[in-house]
Amino acid sequence: MKLILLPQKNDAQSWFSFVVIRIVILYALMLLLLVSCQRSMVFHPNEEKPTLAQYNATEIAHEVNVTTEDGFTLHGWAFDKPQGKYLMVYFHGNAGHFGGRTHDARMFNDLGYPVILTEYRGFGGNSGKPTEEGFYKDARAWISWAKETYPNKKIVLYGESLGTGVSSKMAAEYDLAGVILEVPFTSVTDVAHDRYWYFPVRLLVFDKFDTLSRIKQIEEPILIMGGEQDQVVPGEHAKIIFDAANEPKTLYFEPRSDHFQIYDYDGLKYVRDFMQNLD
Repeated sequence: MKLILLPQKNDAQSWFSFVVIRIVILYALMLLLLVSCQRSMVFHPNEEKPTLAQYNATEIAHEVNVTTEDGFTLHGWAFDKPQGKYLMVYFHGNAGHFGGRTHDARMFNDLGYPVILTEYRGFGGNSGKPTEEGFYKDARAWISWAKETYPNKKIVLYGESLGTGVSSKMAAEYDLAGVILEVPFTSVTDVAHDRYWYFPVRLLVFDKFDTLSRIKQIEEPILIMGGEQDQVVPGEHAKIIFDAANEPKTLYFEPRSDHFQIYDYDGLKYVRDFMQNLD
């Protein structure tokens, strides 16, 4: 008997469908991972509470505490021995804790300005979990405390990296003497889009910290500092924010600096000049 073979299904088409289905599944899983883990990608807290002794600051600073509107008690340090009329309230970036910014506080003290190193929920021994809205509540508690504790001083907000998103939000809400933004971003959404352009991140980001959308609401003098070699936040973000900001404004854009080197070059000079020009 003669064997008759029936036509076989198109193997190429079958293989193509197999590959596409698995790519879609892999993409969906990666997208799910990105959404579920995004806060751990944005926030990198050191949860340990620092001590003044660890940073050789017992003679120049003291611990202070504030309570937020939703009941969190936050620890920070006041470097308030200088008697300058401007008080710098410092909001740090997304990693570490406030103790790691002691060097900055010393620098500003040496210029003659008292400094409050603030801390967020979930960082530096404080309870709670970091979120954008939580950070804004924390910042309001610190600013309200500063205004009550130092009624004769004018407040300058200092934001570092993620702290620029906090400072810009507060500057849009409060009357201040000035604002300093070190290595700012236009928004966390824009940074995420630059890195993960192949995902619809603009629809997925929880904590946007959208500085660009509110920069026009800031009427105080503003200093913006960025670095061309920045690999964390593209330096172009600082230029975009500067272009959108109201006068009076100053830009220090250092072609040699990365995200962490502003004060290795002329950063301190620009801060000193900015503070002096507030008078």
